Amino acid sequence: MFCSKCGTELKDNVCPNCGYHEPEAQAADMPETAAAEPAAVETAETQAAAGEAAETASPETAAQQAAAPNAGQPAQPYADTAPNAGQPVPPYTPPAQPYTPPAGQPYAYGQPGQGYAPYGAPAAAADDKKSTGLNVLSFFFPVIGLIIYLVTKKDKPVRAKSMGKSALGGFITWFVLTVILTILLVALGMYGFSVLQEETGGSFEAPYITSQDGTVIVGDDFTNDAAFDWQNMVVVINGVEVDLPCTYSEFTQKTGFALEPEQLTEELNAKYYSYRVSVENLLDQEINIRFYNVSETTAAVQDCLVVGVAVDAEYDGSEAVIVLPQNVQVGGTYDPAALRAAFGEPTDTYTGTDGYATMTWHDDYDEYNTLEITTYDGQTIEEIAVDAYPVE
Repeated sequence: MFCSKCGTELKDNVCPNCGYHEPEAQAADMPETAAAEPAAVETAETQAAAGEAAETASPETAAQQAAAPNAGQPAQPYADTAPNAGQPVPPYTPPAQPYTPPAGQPYAYGQPGQGYAPYGAPAAAADDKKSTGLNVLSFFFPVIGLIIYLVTKKDKPVRAKSMGKSALGGFITWFVLTVILTILLVALGMYGFSVLQEETGGSFEAPYITSQDGTVIVGDDFTNDAAFDWQNMVVVINGVEVDLPCTYSEFTQKTGFALEPEQLTEELNAKYYSYRVSVENLLDQEINIRFYNVSETTAAVQDCLVVGVAVDAEYDGSEAVIVLPQNVQVGGTYDPAALRAAFGEPTDTYTGTDGYATMTWHDDYDEYNTLEITTYDGQTIEEIAVDAYPVE
């Protein structure tokens, strides 16, 4: 039998846990009316025994009983709180199988992305997802992608990881393209070098130019043994003899030096000369020329005469070789005695500091005809300018 109050197994009809006496336990097998009478008798006897005990009890015990009149009495059940009082409580029977959650539906707690995050783990950002725009930016600008990755990898790990992969892919792509482009440039350079070797006979020590018709002119030693004559001025430009003055078309066809297309339509007044104008050839060599309009009306420069040529090794950075009569040229030795022997006594001379010096010659019959030779260090000819106007 078990206690109807707490379910503990009774011993001699008394619960060893809560002390409750189970009166019905003795008459469990009797009829209901028969069991009630012995219970009532037993209750009366119990009350009489309690009265006698109370009379014989000491004053101290009596005082305790007065303070707690129900002390020692078994607790009585309340019908309203224990409607099944007096009924035997069946023993606890564990379930045959433990609870198993439905397949495919794990517990929410502790699962990634479900329920509460594990203790100490940072809360995931609501917008932590891949961004196509940022991935494209990271691919084309890997450094920017790396910076954003380092900044957002804690708060938005999914987006940061995606950007990191894009940045790495972009870096590898640019590296591969750079290597391929370098190889192509080297190959093209070697091919161009071989072509130039074939066209120049395998030597690059001699100056060369490319004329407008595409032919390559090569010279080992540009010489000009002509006598100095104002009315028949002969200069050698990159190995080609040019008689000054000459038409612009003749000058550009021989030497390959030409004006820019927009300069061809510039005009000069009648009987007027221009300032020196820069012209270049297909090898990006640069020299300066001067135009003169011999007509009585305004004319475009391309219809005027070329009357002057000048080259300055320091300022123009030119590789073109201009040789005056008697083989005087830029890069040659600045020897005042030798220059006097070639061109006569100069009209003007100037000697400055640090070796700077200038010698100038003018035609006795035409003051516009001029030759000027300049040195910057007193040893090497750095600049030559010659003008030879037509005889009128």
